[in-house]
Amino acid sequence: GFKKTGGDIGFGLHGVLHMRKHQRFGTRAWYHVGDNGYSAANATVDFDFVGTSANNVHVLGGLGAGFGSQSWAKETGAEFRMNTFIIRAQSSVGFRSRKNCYQIGAFINVHVPGDQTITRTNGSQTDVPFAVYPSLGLEFTTFFGDFKPPKKKRNKRRRGRKNKNNN
Repeated sequence: GFKKTGGDIGFGLHGVLHMRKHQRFGTRAWYHVGDNGYSAANATVDFDFVGTSANNVHVLGGLGAGFGSQSWAKETGAEFRMNTFIIRAQSSVGFRSRKNCYQIGAFINVHVPGDQTITRTNGSQTDVPFAVYPSLGLEFTTFFGDFKPPKKKRNKRRRGRKNKNNN
């Protein structure tokens, strides 16, 4: 049989667009490698809500969905491969400066397989029964961009208007 993944580490890209003061839309793509021949490529689309924000620190939580491909290879040449749909939940704390934002977060990804097969060394394939594969982790993210708070809008109606009592 195939061994558990053991320790793994992932690297990726994460882009966000702040839509309103308390909402942001994001995408992420990452690649994982690990023990026992494990590798995975994944991508998700996320929607986050900023729970609180003060003194250049914000706390947020969100949900996402996406797809991926995981595989485990044995030294003998056999391979377990699955294509998955991903459901994601995350929570994080971000620290902003004018040019960067540093974020630390925890997440859970639930991998729901669409197709999973074992390819043996002789080339034969075996379908694997349905199972759900959760993964938990921590992520550290550095964002680059303009993180200055937006300027307050001035009330254009009041500008240039005279007081009615001083005519």
